[in-house]
Amino acid sequence: MSTTSRSLVLGLALLAAGIVIYRYSAGFGDDREPQLNLNPVYTATALQARTYNEHGQLEYQLSADESSYYIRHRLFHFVRPVLNEYRFRDNGRVEVWSISADEGSVIINDKAHLKGRVVLRPLFDHPQLSEAATGSLDYDFNTKLFSTPDEVKLTGPSWSDTGSNFQADFNDSQITFKGGANVIYYPSATSR
Repeated sequence: MSTTSRSLVLGLALLAAGIVIYRYSAGFGDDREPQLNLNPVYTATALQARTYNEHGQLEYQLSADESSYYIRHRLFHFVRPVLNEYRFRDNGRVEVWSISADEGSVIINDKAHLKGRVVLRPLFDHPQLSEAATGSLDYDFNTKLFSTPDEVKLTGPSWSDTGSNFQADFNDSQITFKGGANVIYYPSATSR
């Protein structure tokens, strides 16, 4: 093989290798882009947030020891969140429901996941439900359904209920246990 032929073959091989390396490295994108996936855009401590409805009434109040926001995934992560929801009834009564957990994450306008000791409590007089507690809870913002496969304990003024595969629909105030439900009624002194 002549020197010219070898140079031509070597040149084509280097050109092919350059194209392969270029195409391979182009799949990785900009080095700064993965940082957005791993690091939050911001982190706040001692978060206090409020949202209001179209009538200027307080609708939600959120506090958390720590909050982080990941812009690429539209994800908030909370440490020890407490969310209070204010429900305005037609009779003028305001019902405040409080839910707390060890940790929580929210994908904006999609879903929320709480884990650790998750507790729901009413903060108003004479509720039917005193407390609901579980290890984890999912909420779908589109369907307004709460659900968990974990065991849930519901407690009322004179009853308690435990079960698993829990689902609560706040559209029609319906609670469903799909597995292992166990209800205990505690008779009061006046019912004997």
